[in-house]
Amino acid sequence: TINTSNAGNYSVLVTIGSCTAAATSNVTVSAHPNPIVSPDVVIVQGQSTNLNASGGAIYIWDNGMNGSSIIVSPLSTTNYCVTVYNASNCHDSACVTVTVEICSGPLYLPNAFSPNGDETNDALQIYYGMPQCIKDFHLVIYNRWGAKVYETTDPAFKWDGIYNKGMLQGTEAGTEVFTYYMDATIMGESHISRKGNISLLR
Repeated sequence: TINTSNAGNYSVLVTIGSCTAAATSNVTVSAHPNPIVSPDVVIVQGQSTNLNASGGAIYIWDNGMNGSSIIVSPLSTTNYCVTVYNASNCHDSACVTVTVEICSGPLYLPNAFSPNGDETNDALQIYYGMPQCIKDFHLVIYNRWGAKVYETTDPAFKWDGIYNKGMLQGTEAGTEVFTYYMDATIMGESHISRKGNISLLR
């Protein structure tokens, strides 16, 4: 028995008494697979992410999925390892960590803003610690006569008081009061529904 890491033909000569015979074996050395996997990633609760692997011919993940690309939606921080096989069935593994941030905290909509150009509260917007956690959003604002003056489905909105290409002018000592209706869904299926008043101050 011999051990070798070099490819080529190897011969052995066998002798019993005066009788001699020879045999030859060819050794092929297969390249070791070099698994490469996606870098660690951070998602928020309820999101999915795509994991990719390369460096071989067959890919088997430790969550039971196969293929060089998989989509995962972990509920908590999880390590995913993939075993990569080459054409000669040699294999090696690599791992990636998917960190899951839990969506939490209050969603706040101010009840007043003052679009007067002083760079303080010039636009109406919502405040939430993790904006990427907002799955669905809808805000409608009406004036005192029931006319819709603003509507958006973008949680990153900033309303500066413009309506019909003009700035809304406050009344009653520079103040105008609007009514809003807001619906939002946070990742994890938490639903928020609110209504109330917003004051535009001059």
